[in-house]
Amino acid sequence: MNWRVTFYSAAFQEEVLQLPAGFVARFLRYAERMELYGPDLGLPHTRAMGEGLFELRLKAAEGIARVFYCTLVGRRIVMLHQFIKKAEKTPRKEIEIARKRMKEGKMRNSLKAFRARALARVDVRREYDALAEEFEFLDEILKARVAAGLTQAEVAARIGTTQSAVARLEAAIGKHSPSIATLKRYASALGYRLQVRLVKDRGLTTRSTRTRAKTARAG
Repeated sequence: MNWRVTFYSAAFQEEVLQLPAGFVARFLRYAERMELYGPDLGLPHTRAMGEGLFELRLKAAEGIARVFYCTLVGRRIVMLHQFIKKAEKTPRKEIEIARKRMKEGKMRNSLKAFRARALARVDVRREYDALAEEFEFLDEILKARVAAGLTQAEVAARIGTTQSAVARLEAAIGKHSPSIATLKRYASALGYRLQVRLVKDRGLTTRSTRTRAKTARAG
């Protein structure tokens, strides 16, 4: 049985929908994976705040945002509160708002309804599609780790490294992109072996590739 993502209220869902496109697209990508793999995706994507409260960590071109959420009986994940992060430390008042809402135990509207409205925005759809490759990698990581029944800390112990190093590997973006050797060790710790494949770009035909190569040589 999969998890189900909902929102504290219709007003809060609207609040998330009005965020800049980069945040909305990344939120939707993460929420979709929460419905598949559960509320704790691991750092740097999610973080447990204690006493049943979690934060979803969003980073986009527009800056940094956080969305607090909790879980309820029946494999439900409830999004509670969001804010744009402007300082390194999370303001206490933002956490207090989330904890207050968590105790109320409300929930409104499904992720399906949110997804339809979010992707109706052209700017969100563009950002969402641009995240496809990054989240394909995350899917492979999460499917393997969830199937193995291991936490990041347990994977780190098997590899002989730290949890923060595993978190950087699972981020797999920017300067933290892992090497093939590191990915092999990670896969082995989960009981898998690494396969590397080249997948043809559907937008580029063999003929156009040869034409481009000839043009380059002629230049």
